[in-house]
Amino acid sequence: MKPRRKRRGPNSGVLSGIDPQRESWTDIRNRIIYDSAEWPLMALQCHLGSNLPDNFLPIEAAKYERAMAEHVGEWEVIRRKCRSNPKKLWQAAQTMRHKLPLRSPLLAAWRTLQTRFERAVLDGDPDWFTRQAKALRSVQSQEKIQFNAEVVHLLELRMWGTNAIPLALGVEEPDLTLTPAAKFTDATASDIYKALRKEEKKGVLYVEGCPFESKEDAMDGIRKLAKKLQFAMKKQTRK
Repeated sequence: MKPRRKRRGPNSGVLSGIDPQRESWTDIRNRIIYDSAEWPLMALQCHLGSNLPDNFLPIEAAKYERAMAEHVGEWEVIRRKCRSNPKKLWQAAQTMRHKLPLRSPLLAAWRTLQTRFERAVLDGDPDWFTRQAKALRSVQSQEKIQFNAEVVHLLELRMWGTNAIPLALGVEEPDLTLTPAAKFTDATASDIYKALRKEEKKGVLYVEGCPFESKEDAMDGIRKLAKKLQFAMKKQTRK
């Protein structure tokens, strides 16, 4: 029988280890979903089958890169043509957003794992390989995984939504990077809550499949996660 790690305590593990100044939104969401800082390895183990052809991931990655390059080229042409017409540029941006090539979560995991592997080899870091082995023997330590993952996703969407117009028109350059620290949105915790999937079973409120004592309890979870990410939301107006 393989050895199992002990369940981590409430003040340790996946959420407490988040570094919002260095980790991207995608890294943080995947770390939550796969319940591990070593999420690339866990994602591949979770989704890859044993009957895939050789070099499946490199081939799929090359296909995605070609599609993405074509998409970027098309957007640059449209942006130059519509630069003097803000309304038309905005409409074109919305159209192009829906045409954005979709990258499989497997490819994101594969690319990140490659990068981390190369860095570990170049740095001569044996601890990285030890962490991969420990991750494979891990047990779930996190509660409300789906809730936390969806809240992170919605916070990122609202951040880009808040800054979409100045980004598209080029009239202002918001200080945006792919990390959540020191970013903001004009959405409130209530706005995020409204966008989450909710249902009630036997008198218990479930938000994204996770139990909460009340709506305020769930919104408190949203605020705490935003604080963990060093991400600012608009304060709720008291009635």
